[in-house]
Amino acid sequence: MHSLLAAQSLDGIWQSHGSALVFQIQGDDLQFFQYSETSMLATGGTTIPDGRFQADPRTTLILSRVGEQLAISDEDATFTIQFDPLATLPPLTQSTRDPVRNFDLLVELFEKNHALFEAQYFILYTSALSR
Repeated sequence: MHSLLAAQSLDGIWQSHGSALVFQIQGDDLQFFQYSETSMLATGGTTIPDGRFQADPRTTLILSRVGEQLAISDEDATFTIQFDPLATLPPLTQSTRDPVRNFDLLVELFEKNHALFEAQYFILYTSALSR
């Protein structure tokens, strides 16, 4: 096991700075969540046997502890996302089969994380409702 990982556990619940991510880490299991003011959605998971995981075929992300925070960076250290610990996982939003509610949740998360989204919101929303 990597010596940094052996020295400081990655286990816990972590909320990112500047984006709507929450990670829950337990041993080698990593669960992803997207959160907003009104929702908390489970969005996936992976294993991190050595504190690393493939974000896509070309990008390996590395998890590490920096004091009381969790940091995630790429192998070239071109970016780092900091996470603060949370005492508990926020309550999950119940899944729904209501397409309008699901779309509203998607828009809310997307708007929180992507600049200039508001300019295109009306087009996307009215297009989806007309189907």
